Amino acid sequence: MEEMDIAQQRAILMRKIRRRFMIKAYLLFIAFVLFSVLQWCLVLTFPVIGDFLINHEELSIGGLFMSLILMTIFVFVEGIRIAIPINWLLTFIILEAVTIGMSRLLVMTCYGVMLASLIVVLVPMVISILIGSLIKHDVTLDVIILFVLSFVFFVGAVYFVTFYVIAQVKLAFYLYATLVYIIVCIFIMYHAQTINGNRYAEMRTTDYLLAALILYVDFLVLYMVITHVMLMAWEGIAKSPCKSAGRNGGPAEQSRSIFGSTEAEVELDDY
Repeated sequence: MEEMDIAQQRAILMRKIRRRFMIKAYLLFIAFVLFSVLQWCLVLTFPVIGDFLINHEELSIGGLFMSLILMTIFVFVEGIRIAIPINWLLTFIILEAVTIGMSRLLVMTCYGVMLASLIVVLVPMVISILIGSLIKHDVTLDVIILFVLSFVFFVGAVYFVTFYVIAQVKLAFYLYATLVYIIVCIFIMYHAQTINGNRYAEMRTTDYLLAALILYVDFLVLYMVITHVMLMAWEGIAKSPCKSAGRNGGPAEQSRSIFGSTEAEVELDDY
């Protein structure tokens, strides 16, 4: 009886620890999203910041590249993840680097597109987390199936996005976005189960920063794809480019300046 009581008490204690870990991980994820969104609002509000990012694109590219390297180190080096305050400092650097890297992509958008993108991304994320938490099936047992499925979707996504870039067929990008959306939502369910525990694979209760960062990366992947979809939808419905506060140019004008004048435009100018 005493052994059973000890086992029950230990099980209750572990559930309490796991519950605190879950709450901490999800609250940190929300804080990470708010941290980035507030800075993106500054980019959209003050044209000076946007112009600086446009004139120094290497800063955004370098920031995102650095965040990928630091994220890799954070995932594979366990000593860093549990070393306070190094883990918090590294997490802040990763967040800031990612935010700067993403800011350049959002310079030519507007509040309407950003708000719509946040809704289209966060609502399905919450639904995926709830589904992963409530279903009895253990998704963490299907790692091989997830890998094969993600590889197949990856091949299809590369084809469709290449088709879109070369042929400028919007349907191809919508199909690409759909494939990315589906596979990321599946992985969100997987990550939710590893965070909630009581599955074949579960995260350690000391890795709350890693758990929040993984969910944040899921959010970023969906947000990057959906933002472009929303831009395309905005231009199709409003018949005008999305403009941020105080900015005269839109995505269409920006892309035209990047790719240069077409042959028809050159001939027309000569004429």
